[in-house]
Amino acid sequence: MGMTGHGVGNASASATNAILLTVLQDVFSRLTTIVGGYYLGTSLTPEAKTYRLLADVLNDAAIISDTLSPYLAFVTLSTQYPFVRPGASSSLRVVALCLSGAFRALCGAVAGGSKAALTVHFATDGERPGDVGDLSAKDGSKETVLALLGMLCGSVVVHYVHSAQATYAVLFALVFFHLAFNYMAVRVISMRYFNRQRASIAWQKYRSSFDAQGKPASKAEVPGYIAVSRREEIFTDASWIDCGSAPPARVALGVPFALLRQPCSAMWRSLRFSTFSQTKSTFYP
Repeated sequence: MGMTGHGVGNASASATNAILLTVLQDVFSRLTTIVGGYYLGTSLTPEAKTYRLLADVLNDAAIISDTLSPYLAFVTLSTQYPFVRPGASSSLRVVALCLSGAFRALCGAVAGGSKAALTVHFATDGERPGDVGDLSAKDGSKETVLALLGMLCGSVVVHYVHSAQATYAVLFALVFFHLAFNYMAVRVISMRYFNRQRASIAWQKYRSSFDAQGKPASKAEVPGYIAVSRREEIFTDASWIDCGSAPPARVALGVPFALLRQPCSAMWRSLRFSTFSQTKSTFYP
C-alpha cells in the first residue's frame, strides 16, 4: 500500500514525481522531529506513560495514512454536500503521505525519550539498582523476536487476505488489539516520581485527612506511588485540585521562584503558557 501511494502500479506516475514526493515527505519528517524535540523534550520523562502510548497511536496513524493514500488520489473535498466527491489528480494523497511522515517522525521522537525514561525506571526498581545497558540490550532482543514473529504471521496472512475489504478489516482489527494491549501495559506501570497529575492525586488524598478547619479528621497519610498509579489516567489532564468552596487550584512543577512573587492574576497568565520541566520529587510508600 505504501509503494502504491508513491506511484507504483500507476502508469501515469513518473520516477521524478515519486522522488519529489519522497523528498517532501522526508522534509516534513525532519521538521516534525526538530519541533517535537524542542517542545516535548522536557515532558517525556514525567509523562513517560502518556507519551509511550501516544507513540503507538502515532505509529498506527502513520500506517493508516499510508494505506489510505492511494484512494485519496481520486477523492476531492468540497464545502457543499456531498462533502466528499470523486475526482482526479487530487492533492489529498500528498497530504496523507506528508502526514504519515510527520506522524512517524513524531512517534520516533516521543518513543525514544519515553522508552529511555521507562528503561531507567525498571532498572532502578527493587532493592538494588540494575544495569540499564543490560536491560536495553535484552529489550532490543525482545523487539527483534517480536518483529520476526510479526513477519512470519504476516507471511501467513498474505496467502488468505487478497481483497481491499479484507485487508482493511484485518488492519483495523490489528490496530485495535495493538492499542488495547499497549494501554493495559502502560496502566500497570507505577512511576515513583511526581508529575502534575500524580502530585494532584497525592495531595487530594492527603487533604482528605483534614476537615474544613484544617484539623486532622483521621490519621494523615501520604499515599504511596502504587496507590496513586491506580487512580492515574492516560491522556487526561487531572492536575486540577478541588478546594471545596474556593476556586480549584492547579498543580505546577518546576516553576521559577520569581514567578511565585507575582500577583495571582499575573502568575496564572504565566502558568497557562508555560512548559514545566521534571522535578526530583519522589514518592515514599
